[in-house]
Amino acid sequence: MVKCIKCNKNLLLRNKLYDYPGKQKGSFELTSEKVYCEKCYESLFSKKDPSIDDTAQLVMKMTDGKYKEALKEISKCFDKNKKDNWYNKANILRNLKRNKEAILCYNEALFLDTHYIKAWYRKGQTLYEEGDFNNAIKCFENIIELEKQTLNNNGLKIKSTQKGFVHESGAWSFGAMFYMALCYMREKKFDDADLIFSFLYNKIRHLPPFDSIQSDKVIAFLVENTSDVLDLLEPNMVAEFGTMGSRH
Repeated sequence: MVKCIKCNKNLLLRNKLYDYPGKQKGSFELTSEKVYCEKCYESLFSKKDPSIDDTAQLVMKMTDGKYKEALKEISKCFDKNKKDNWYNKANILRNLKRNKEAILCYNEALFLDTHYIKAWYRKGQTLYEEGDFNNAIKCFENIIELEKQTLNNNGLKIKSTQKGFVHESGAWSFGAMFYMALCYMREKKFDDADLIFSFLYNKIRHLPPFDSIQSDKVIAFLVENTSDVLDLLEPNMVAEFGTMGSRH
């Protein structure tokens, strides 16, 4: 029988709530869950949310590209104990080209929840833009690891259809794999990149048919057109993985 980590109450499956706090800010470690009863979870994590009007204003400014105004707006209702506040602030800073500050904010979000897939993805993107390919890969590897409960070892999800079983990639893992391949290419680790692109090429047919992954042309194409190609993979329409308070 699993017990609440705070009050030691025995918990049934439906009454478990989960938290994944980090051990150190800036770490790439995925931590295991801490389990709470509903009452203890509410007392620890339920804070007063910003008003609907404040949230709406922030979203509108970000949508309109008014990031300096959005940064001022988020400061009005900022709660340092909420991962989404840190994540939103990081995204604003990233759009203002203040990448180093953005990474620190992503670190704060991931310190509150090491299973926060969106934060790993955006942190990985930012590290890639900064040329820190090794650490960017660590972020993308974490995404794939977190999605493994619904994916098999090949990064594929299997579902049944009227035509039989089909395979599809998890949205976040798919984007993460593409970025990993780009990182390997920029580090000239072409064999590693080739393994990933071989998988991805079977999923999308938008990459030009180059003779070799090591070709100067394919490197130039992918580096120069990264944004356009990634637009095909961006998981913007995927609902946020609400890892805090629910189980994968």
